[in-house]
Formats: sequence, structure tokens, C-alpha cells
Amino acid sequence: MLLLMSLTTALRSSVTILRPIAQSSASINEGTVIAATDPGRTGNTSLCRRATTERLTNDRTWSISEYASFWISPIAMHKATSSVRGIPSAMVLAILSVVGVWSALATTVCKADGAASDADRKVASIVPAWVFPINPPSSSAIQTYDHMKAIHTPGSPVTYTEADLNDLFAAPDWFPASHSAMPSVVAIGRPPEVYACGYCHTPTGQGRPENASLAGLPASYIVQQLADFSSGARRSAWPDSYRPADRMIHAAKFVTAEETAVAAEYFSQQHLKSHVRVAERLRVPRSEVVGWVYAAEPGGGDELLGQRLLEFTPDAARHENRDDGLQYIAYVPIGSLKRGR
Repeated sequence: MLLLMSLTTALRSSVTILRPIAQSSASINEGTVIAATDPGRTGNTSLCRRATTERLTNDRTWSISEYASFWISPIAMHKATSSVRGIPSAMVLAILSVVGVWSALATTVCKADGAASDADRKVASIVPAWVFPINPPSSSAIQTYDHMKAIHTPGSPVTYTEADLNDLFAAPDWFPASHSAMPSVVAIGRPPEVYACGYCHTPTGQGRPENASLAGLPASYIVQQLADFSSGARRSAWPDSYRPADRMIHAAKFVTAEETAVAAEYFSQQHLKSHVRVAERLRVPRSEVVGWVYAAEPGGGDELLGQRLLEFTPDAARHENRDDGLQYIAYVPIGSLKRGR
């Protein structure tokens, strides 16, 4: 079931991704603020991005080939989820699914009335707006965090402060018994350039909606991806700044070969667990973006899901506190799971 979601992880993580998807269970990662609103609600989103969202939330504007590609892909993804690592048929299904959806998304052309920039048109032609939830712009002032108030999370005996949870060089480890001993580069990184790997990807390697799951991936694969991030061979599908990807690329340029090998070996030995619940819906809550993921907007009502795959955090505070025991919710169109059986 998690592989049904891996489409958007692939789109966000890289335009050149060819990972062994049948054994990867990365969760989905979706769009911008406009994706969580009605197509007619413009906000600060450009006409071009709004037109793209309308195209993806109203199947009557799709061509037959686009519609078929978009639906065949989740089918292949879902079938691949029950396969065992290394079975060729599952690999073929998963790879074809990514190719199929990429083809559909690549044909989505913005038709705004000349008001959008070339960059906006580029975004619309490559990936839909809902794939990347972008945090609202932050203040230019230096942000300060509380160093005193203890923060807890359900089921954990550990406490942190707000300052602790925002330290890129100290991975929050709410459940230390759930994984083997973290090597230094995973736990604290190497200031000032190499962030703690476990800060973003979590100590267990489960990852979060805005990045990839690393648990159980082959060490050699992880090493190659870091090399590709460093060289520019792998990059984000989003042409503008996207902080999770920017941080990954930055760290990859400074990490040593020894640190890379140690981190890759550690994550390859962790066990991937399901941390996404898939729910078929016709309508979904209106949302806001919190920590690069969707969260229900208080009192915001709901809206049509359309053909999107949207991942929500059910608890914004736990997500912001980097609780790696949190279960996310992936909303998918009605009939998705049946089509995948």
C-alpha cells in the first residue's frame, strides 16, 4: 500500500530517480497551498499554477492518455506493495507506474492567459502544484526558540525543548529503543555543514512526508544517491527553492566518503514500518501547510479531492515535534485500492 504513495516521493526527490521501488516504501509528498483549496481560490498562487491545479482536480479536462496513465500508475504501485524484494514482476510494475505517471504529469500544460512567468510555466509543465506543500514565507528576523519548556510526545519517556527540536545537529530520538545505536553522522552530523541525517530522515530511517524513507534500502544505493545529489545528477523536481531538498543537497556536498558509508550501512540495517494509512475519499479537509505537509485547516470545511494523492498529518504538533511514531493519512480517489488489487 505504501508504494501506491511512492509516485510523489519520486517526483519530489529527483527527476532522475530509478530506485528499486519494489522494496522502497517511501511515503507520498504533495503540493502547494493551492492544492488544498478550491481551484477558484487564488490566494497568492499564480494563474499558471492555479490552471494546473484545475486541470488535475477536474478529470473532464484530461486527455484519454493522461487519465489512463494516472490511474494505471496507482494500480501498478498497489500491486507491487505485496511483493517480496527482488521479484522481477514487482519491479517492472513499480517502474512502469512511475514512468506512466511522469508521462501524464509532463503533458500537463499551463494555459493561463499569459499572466504567468516562464518559471511558472516550467513548473506546470513538469509537476503539478499539489506535489509540493510549500511552507508560508517566514519572517526575515532571526527566529528564537524556547529552551525551558519540556515537550512530550505520546508513548515516549523522553522530553525535549523547542530549541532541541529545531537543532539540525541533534536528531530528536523519541524512541531510542526502536533502533540500533546511531553513528555520529546520523545522530549529530558534523557542524557546520553536515546536518544530522537522523534529523530529517528520523533515527529509524522511516523518513517524513517531505523526504524519503531510508530504512532497509541497500547501502550501495544510498551512497550513490548522495554522490548524485553532490554532483547535480539528482535534484528536486521543483525548480524553485524547496528547503528539505536544499538541505539534502547542501549536506551531500560536504559529507565525507567515510561518513556516507557509515550512514548508509546504518540505515540499510533498520526496518521499514508502515506509517501511512490510506483512506479513499471524495472530499477531503481544506488544509494549511505545516512543516512541509498538509494539515486540516481548523474550521475550514472540506473540498473535492479530484485526482490528487494528498498526505495529511493528523496531529500538526506531533509532526512539528518530529515524532517518528506518528501515522500519516494519505487521501486517495475512491476506487484506487480496488483498482490495485
